[in-house]
Formats: sequence, C-alpha cells, structure tokens
Amino acid sequence: MACVTQAPTPDVSDNNPSPRFKQPGLCVPSEWREKYKPGGFHPIDLGDTLNGGRYKIVRKLGYGSFSTVWLAQDQRTTEQKFAAIKVGAATADDEFNYELSTYTRVQQPLGTGEYTSGTGLVKLIDDFVEEGVNGKHQCLVFDVMGPSLSSLLRYPAEYKGMSVQARKDRRLPLWLAKRAVKCLVYGVHELHTHGIAHGDLHPGNVLLRVQDLCQVRQEKLMQRVTNDKMDYEKLERLDGKSDSSAPEYLIRSLSLNDWVDFTSEGMGVKIGDVGGALFMIDPFFEVGSEDFIDDCMINYVDRLGPLPDFIAKRWDNRDYYYDAEWTKIRTNVEPDEDEEEAEGEELLLHESLEEDFMKAKSPEMGNDEAEQIITLLKSLLRYHASERLSTSLILENPWVSSLSTSQ
Repeated sequence: MACVTQAPTPDVSDNNPSPRFKQPGLCVPSEWREKYKPGGFHPIDLGDTLNGGRYKIVRKLGYGSFSTVWLAQDQRTTEQKFAAIKVGAATADDEFNYELSTYTRVQQPLGTGEYTSGTGLVKLIDDFVEEGVNGKHQCLVFDVMGPSLSSLLRYPAEYKGMSVQARKDRRLPLWLAKRAVKCLVYGVHELHTHGIAHGDLHPGNVLLRVQDLCQVRQEKLMQRVTNDKMDYEKLERLDGKSDSSAPEYLIRSLSLNDWVDFTSEGMGVKIGDVGGALFMIDPFFEVGSEDFIDDCMINYVDRLGPLPDFIAKRWDNRDYYYDAEWTKIRTNVEPDEDEEEAEGEELLLHESLEEDFMKAKSPEMGNDEAEQIITLLKSLLRYHASERLSTSLILENPWVSSLSTSQ
C-alpha cells in the first residue's frame, strides 16, 4: 500500500469537511480525493494485491460515488487470468451487500427450464472483504468487460471499429443496436425470472464484451505512472504530511477500448451494476419528488394517452395540468409558478411515441421494421402491468427472435 509511517489523519467527517489534500488547477479525472479517509475508499496503487495476495492490480477501470474498479490478475491460476474488482467504500456495506444478494439470487438455478445461462448479465465470480487502514471494504469480482455503450456515444473517435459515419453521427451502428437489444432482453429476462427489476437500466450500465485477455501480453494491459500529468496526480496533503489513508497517486481510468471486438461475429454486450435492483416496486408515486412525478405523468399522457382511473386518482396534481377530457391546460412543472405569466403561454406537447420513434430511427432502418418495433414498444408500455408482454413473450416476438447475439 501507499506510505505507512504517517501522522494521524485529521477528522474529515461531514461535521468537519475541511480539505486535507492540495487541489491542483487541472485535476486528473478520478474519484473524490477527500473520500480517502477512515470509512471511505480503500487506498490502492498499481501493483498492490487484494484478498491475501490473490489479485494483483494492473489497471484502473473506473470509479463511482461508492467504489473504485480495477483490472486484476488472478495469481492463483497457472494461466494468465484477469478479473474486474469493484472495491467499495468502507461505509458502503449496505449498498454492496444488497448488490451481492442480488447477484447471488440471480445466479441461482431456477429448476424450471427457464433461460438462465447468463448471456445478458455480467457474471459475479467471487467476493471478499478487504480490511485496510480505512476500514473493511466489500469487494465484488466480475468477469472482465469493456467500456459502456454510453462511452461509445460520448467518445466515438476512440473506437476505430465503428464506421466514420457512425462516429460522426454519435449513433450506434444499426447492427450493434440490434445486437444490444437482444442481449439486453436476455439480461432483463434473467432478472425478471428471479423476481428482480434492474431499476437503473441505461447505456452507462450496458457493457461491451472484450476479447479473451488471456491471449494479450500482460505488458499491454498494465497501466504505468508516466510523466504525462493528464494520466496521474500525486496526492499531497496541505500540511505536507504523508497519509496512510490515501494512495500515493490518483490515476486516470483506462478502459479496455483496444480489446473491444467490433467484428459482427464477436461484438456483444451485457448488463452490469445491479446495485439499484428492486425486488418489488409500485411503479407509480413511490419514488421521486412531486415535480418529478408531475413531469413523468405529463410525459406518459402525451406519449401514451390518458391515464386509467387507477393511476389518475393517485396523481394529486392531475386537475392542475389537465381538464376532465384530458386536454392539457398547463405545461409548467413548477411548484411556485406565476399564474399570470403562465396565462396565454403556448403549451408544450411531447410528440407521440410513433412520431418520436420515426424521427429518431436510423436511416438504415426501413419503415416496415420501424412499425414492428413501435408495435412492440406499445405492448411494453401498457398502463396495466398485466397487459404488458413478459420477457418470455418478448423473446418470442418475431422481430426480437430474428436478432442475433453472436454468442
């Protein structure tokens, strides 16, 4: 670990949030430095080991509010085998235990003949607790995956396997989008058959498959602290003292872009991060502020049509936005809106599902295929849960069943 003979770390609790570390003008994109303290992140430097020396850290893959993620080599195997390790903050036990229980549950065989082969979900392969200077840290070990779909959209120029036009448009190639849909349906099906809803499914939680890293020379995967100040930053305390609660360096995350397989035969995605999964949820009015709920309800009505009575009667502000015939009379979702200013304002209407999809669809997609997808989407967005297609029936849908996962 980083330095071991230091002065005691000062109190940086929520009651005394004084910064301990220098803040340079240009920072390396990284986790919050002040969270390296008792109860916070576990200090990790390249070359460190976890779980009694089993996992050797070779690369930083990412970070979040409650964890850092690392590529590690499993040193208990005779072959070169790598894993992705998510190391939680010492105070994140509840979040990590919940995530662990979700993965444990979804990886249990159902014994019902249902599809549970793991095609659509990142696989948890190990878990352990790492005890360090900042406390006990829950660690989850996963199969290695590449960057997220959202990174493809944000930084398309980094992905040489995408066509020039796709990178320019910041749009997934149609074949990749279709493959992602099929893999995601499999992943959601695995969750649903175990009574779990993902709860936070978006492109940032959909990860690209990478080539078999066993065939890659370790030197190519290893991250090193270089002279490039954009890749690392030495952590220094304001008082000049060393600090065992923090690593020697904050380093930039390096995804595995270079090993994403962009061939039509090898490309695939899986759902990651089930930390927001829900075992039971009432989809309306249980989460979010009043403004958030109002905004959602207006969106539903504009895109899908009037709400059924069992939902409308639970929306306290329904009459504020719509008359008895579901004609919109007000747009602003503001608790203290000025009624006089709102009078005569042009009402904002969301486009219908059909209009929105036809405008946004890929130029490569024909109208007949678009109509198939719109019909499928409508069957998924019914207000009555009992009327929506199950994931089993989605997999049987002609359009979905025609898609390939190449797995």
